[in-house]
Amino acid sequence: MFQWWRSATDVNAGEAQLIYNRRVRVAVQILDHPEERRLAVEELTAQGWAVREAEAADRIPAEARHVAYVVEVRVRGARLGARAGAVRAVEGLAKERKLPLWIRDSALVVPVPPPRRTTYHVRRRGPAGAGRVVRWLYELAAAVGLADVQRALSLPGAPDEAAAVRELTDRDLGGRPFDPAAHTLRRSLGPAVDDAAAPDADGTRELVTRGAAGGAVTAAFLVCGALIADLDGWWRLVPALLVAASCWPVGRWLTSNEPRPFVFRLGIGVALVGGTALVGWMWGADNEDSLATQALRVGVAVLLLLVLAGVWLALSHSWFSRNAQWVVPLLATPLVLVLPMFGGLLHSVYLTEEFGIPSAAVPVEFYAPVWMALRPVGVAAASVLLFIAMGGWARHLHMVSTLREMLFVSIPLLCVVYVLTALLVGMDGASTAAARTAGAAREGQDPARYYGFDGRLLCVRPLTAPDAAPVLGGPLPPADRPMLFFGAEGEHVWLWDPVREEPLRIRQEDVSLADCPADT
Repeated sequence: MFQWWRSATDVNAGEAQLIYNRRVRVAVQILDHPEERRLAVEELTAQGWAVREAEAADRIPAEARHVAYVVEVRVRGARLGARAGAVRAVEGLAKERKLPLWIRDSALVVPVPPPRRTTYHVRRRGPAGAGRVVRWLYELAAAVGLADVQRALSLPGAPDEAAAVRELTDRDLGGRPFDPAAHTLRRSLGPAVDDAAAPDADGTRELVTRGAAGGAVTAAFLVCGALIADLDGWWRLVPALLVAASCWPVGRWLTSNEPRPFVFRLGIGVALVGGTALVGWMWGADNEDSLATQALRVGVAVLLLLVLAGVWLALSHSWFSRNAQWVVPLLATPLVLVLPMFGGLLHSVYLTEEFGIPSAAVPVEFYAPVWMALRPVGVAAASVLLFIAMGGWARHLHMVSTLREMLFVSIPLLCVVYVLTALLVGMDGASTAAARTAGAAREGQDPARYYGFDGRLLCVRPLTAPDAAPVLGGPLPPADRPMLFFGAEGEHVWLWDPVREEPLRIRQEDVSLADCPADT
């Protein structure tokens, strides 16, 4: 049941073949004994790793009484730490299974970088003999793909329209045949690519660079929009002019892969820059807090996203995700019984601890205990998800194998933390709410409604002689003294005296409850 914490190097061969995204080649030296070699190869292969004996082209020398093998370890996670994680996995397997091998060399397999490609979309030519305005409108429509015939060709290397025309003319894939007289080519929308730059093997460098640049620019325009809403007077012109001046450069850069109409390029820039600034302006206009407070909220939101990403990394491609169809209903079923019971306990804490009133004496809606229990249960679940997110990031960064000894302790500990957190948060919340209710009653104000408890200040008027009415908890208070009343269940009424801070129990047939005079 603990496999959901484990990386691809820890599961069986069939699972490992499906979920790895990194390959690490490890040169190992295995003791040259038939039984030892057979055992080592079987154990390494059982992990889903490719194992072969070293060849002459590998140039791996074999030590005395040893044979050189090449093991391709398949792991899933980040590029950073993949090699070290694979080495730890092999060493851990050798230590656990008592395999006579040691690692001589290891390297992360870098895929062969794909060639630079240029994609050409086939589009119809403009109408012959059309005027300048019609041609301009047609070119504007063609720039966004409205004139395409739904055929595209990708060629490696630098742009070469002549080669693309020759290939499109020579081959017909079943669509509309390419006719140079009726068709022309349009390159894909995007920034220009430097063909002289060294290609990225897996696209990580380009993705990180463009993502960081795009995130920084987006954040800058969001801040500009918020400043437009936050500043006063002529100072608003500074961020507004910055936004306006950035529309054309951004639009030109995003469409630099091929010349396009000026209006189209400017429109792309206005849509991106202006739309981002508009979101920032709406955020700043609807928020009365300072920019520092808003920045703090953004930081909290970013941390929340990191936690959610960590939970996803922990549960995806794991034992939990493979068995979620029966695990989730199994975990949710006890909540149907636990939530009402836990909510009933919190109701008792609310009434008994502060007011001394038994919970059975106050009627509440049947769903009120469930709503009352959901908050502490949700807080406890969030605290557990924080630990799961930390485990997910550790798994993604190939650090799980170093923490394996703690797994059998951490998972039961998480269960204990979950239960204790729910209990403490729930009981503390109920006690705090009861204290607020008591404080409002002492000040002569009706307290706020709290999960089915609708407390009101009422005055008690005996229907018989005051001394004849049986009262549990003391004598009947004066008729002008406000008493806290939550409701009645059965033949008795429970009240709480804010002055004496004691509960009273009176039979309903002996008293009447009414609103107190305004001057009390």
